[in-house]
Formats: sequence, structure tokens, C-alpha cells
Amino acid sequence: ERLGNRNHAIEALGRAMQVSSSDRLVLQTLARLYAMAGEHEHLAHVLAHEVETVRRPHERVALLHRIGTIYDKQLGRDKDAQRWYESALSEAPIFSPSLAALDALYSRSEAWQALIVMYLAAAENQNDSLLRASAHRRIAETFEIRLGQPNPAMIHHAMALVLDPSLQASFKSLARMYADHGMYRELIELHQRAIDRAGTDNEVAIAHLFQIGACYED
Repeated sequence: ERLGNRNHAIEALGRAMQVSSSDRLVLQTLARLYAMAGEHEHLAHVLAHEVETVRRPHERVALLHRIGTIYDKQLGRDKDAQRWYESALSEAPIFSPSLAALDALYSRSEAWQALIVMYLAAAENQNDSLLRASAHRRIAETFEIRLGQPNPAMIHHAMALVLDPSLQASFKSLARMYADHGMYRELIELHQRAIDRAGTDNEVAIAHLFQIGACYED
């Protein structure tokens, strides 16, 4: 490489990798050269070998995701990308870059059940209540909009609101579905909890009281 001949460097390092496929320095140097040359298929192959040499969990997850990104963005091979992203999430179910990437792939292929399973795992392994709420909201939206199943959608929107009472997307969706299904008792309770959270904000409280009054009229 120092002599300015990248192809010869790649060839030499390729032979070195065949002799010792666990030499991380060789793998990293070869990966860098393939990246510079735009040899994405070879780059993914080398990174797959490198993953086997890595023991630190966060480094493994980052590499698995990087391989997925290469298949996804550079090579346009959704199935291979999906496999590597799923491998990343199998080791770190709340790794947000892989969650977002798989969300896009699953949505593109309409793999709604897989998307739901992914976010259930994320919610189960997440300690941050706001992020758990967001996962349940995404599950709820998928059940309602993509699968036409309002009952589980309402359950997950309700779970999202328990975790994050200020999540307006779930509040509005749940209020709409309760009204659509004639579930006025649940709708009144939903608005009552909003009033309790409003504290001294009289304007917000009055707005929810108005909605409760409308329920009794219906």
C-alpha cells in the first residue's frame, strides 16, 4: 500500500487472511482497503470474518450492524441485510440503528408480525420508560393500521400511556378508537386521568371535561 498499489496490497492481505483468518489487524487493514476501493461485497465478507474475532459485545453489535448496512445501502440485498440486522438485535435488542433499519425493511416487505416481535423484544429489554412507550406505540400502530386489529392496538396504546402519560400520539389514537367502538366508560376514564395530570392548567382540564360531557351526551 505504501508503494501506491492498492490492488497488490489487497492481494497480499487476502493471502494473509487465508493463512490466518483470525488476525484482526490483517482483517481491519483489508476492510479499510476494500472500503476505499468501493468493493462492498468483499468488504462485507471480511467484516463477517472480523466479527468472529471480536469479544466485546458493543463492538460485535456495531460490526454486525455495519455489515447489514452494506447489504442494505450499498448492495441492495434486503434479505442479507435483514439477517445481519437481526443478528445485531439478537445480541442487543434495543440497539436503535438496527431497530430503525429493520423497521424500514420489514415495512417495505410488509413483514408486520416480524416488526411486532422486534418491538416487543425491544420493550421487554428497555429500561427507559419513554423508549418502552415508543415501542408499544409502534406496535399499536401496526396492529391497527397494517393488520386491522383494533383490540391489541388499544392494549398497546394503553401500555404506552402507562409508561409515558404525555404521549399524545397514543392518547389521541386511544381516544379515537374508544369512541369508534362505543367504549365510553374507558374514554371517560382516559380523559379523567388527563385531568388529574393537568394539575393547575385549567384550560387543559376544561377541554377534557368538555370531552367527558360529550361522552354522556352520546
